[in-house]
Amino acid sequence: MLRCFTIACVLFCAFALSGCGGNSTIATDKVTGLVTLDGTPVEGAGISFTPVTAGSGRPAFGTSDEKGIYTLTVLGGKPGEGTLPGDYIVTVDKVVPENTGQMEPDPNEPGQMREKVIAKDLLPLKYKTSGATPLKATVVSGANTINLELESK
Repeated sequence: MLRCFTIACVLFCAFALSGCGGNSTIATDKVTGLVTLDGTPVEGAGISFTPVTAGSGRPAFGTSDEKGIYTLTVLGGKPGEGTLPGDYIVTVDKVVPENTGQMEPDPNEPGQMREKVIAKDLLPLKYKTSGATPLKATVVSGANTINLELESK
């Protein structure tokens, strides 16, 4: 009896972990595009697509390359495969560390000091948060090219 129970538990766990016997990848549509600021490609920008309505899509993320080109990856999906069809709020940011010239205690080295570093935004802040961004996108079935044209003013 105990042996049958153990076998049943092992089979149940194997079935559950396999994604109910089917392909466990998420069916997505490819999304790529160009990020520009005042017409100039932006390298190293972080791009986020957040569904406008909960349950009508899935968050996706990407980073622009040296030519300003990005490709989305859906949360929980394979890199570069895109996201689900739907309407999205789009945010874009690029932050780099900047030295301040001020010293502060080093949390990793008790008794030592280090130069204070802050995060400096290189893109206008209006594109950084979902509550302020004017950027919206609709992902449809098939391949999508969604260019993101940012303006400094």
